Amino acid sequence: MSAFTAWGLQYIPNSRDIRFPTAHFNEGNDYNGTSGVFTCRIPGIYLFTVNLMKYYQTSDYDCYIMLNGSFKVRIYIAASSSSYANGVGSYETATSSEVFKLKQGDRVQVGLCGQSHDLAVSDVDAINTFSGVLIKANL
Repeated sequence: MSAFTAWGLQYIPNSRDIRFPTAHFNEGNDYNGTSGVFTCRIPGIYLFTVNLMKYYQTSDYDCYIMLNGSFKVRIYIAASSSSYANGVGSYETATSSEVFKLKQGDRVQVGLCGQSHDLAVSDVDAINTFSGVLIKANL
């Protein structure tokens, strides 16, 4: 079996990649919270899901689910037309999922993100999550 759910959010220094350092569940230990990379151990069909929250900004925001260093799935958060109401800032969220057929050694991560101040890092770290699960192993 291979499955993980990781949360929290940290930017990897000198890159536009992010990691989710706290693995709430990591069956098979295929997700590395230090690098933010899932490495396929069991070839097969996998489902990956990413949820991101950003602070209100006037610009759009992109990240990507990446496979072996190539961006595959865009995670897009549009700029909000609302700003602050009664002194309370607003937040925008986006969720994206994708199914990949992976070979042993394939790597999946979240990257090519914008500036570090755009994504919300808060007391509720579970708002930013990265999950993956093996749906069907290649036998």
